[in-house]
Amino acid sequence: MTDPDPAGLSFTKASLAASARPRGWRALQLEHVGSTSVPGLAAKPVIGIDLMVADPGRERDYVPALEAVGFRLVIREPWWYGHLALRAGEPARSLHVFGPDSPELARHRSFRDWLRATPQSATATPPSSAGPRLRPTHAEST
Repeated sequence: MTDPDPAGLSFTKASLAASARPRGWRALQLEHVGSTSVPGLAAKPVIGIDLMVADPGRERDYVPALEAVGFRLVIREPWWYGHLALRAGEPARSLHVFGPDSPELARHRSFRDWLRATPQSATATPPSSAGPRLRPTHAEST
């Protein structure tokens, strides 16, 4: 587990900006939304990033640029708001691409912002591992 590392996101923003300019595409929004974006939250050392593009279906416009800066396409889910997932290393990054009509972008930001605003939530024990079970097993209910 690791602490937040803003240097990784800065590196990603600079890489994307440099690769996008000559290819004529641009990121409409780039947000650090993963667990490493929340101070005090135990996190895997992977920077989670949401990227909004005008049309995620036009992969030829932006995927080659992302590949040029070290990302590789690992998931393609056109039925889910045009979602693509790409991975890169050094620093380890997970990039999720959506279009402007995707509610996932707002959902990710809202959850991140809520965790930042309520630090006690970031360190709380999940209900599944906190004490007794919340519902009886079949044997207990008969």
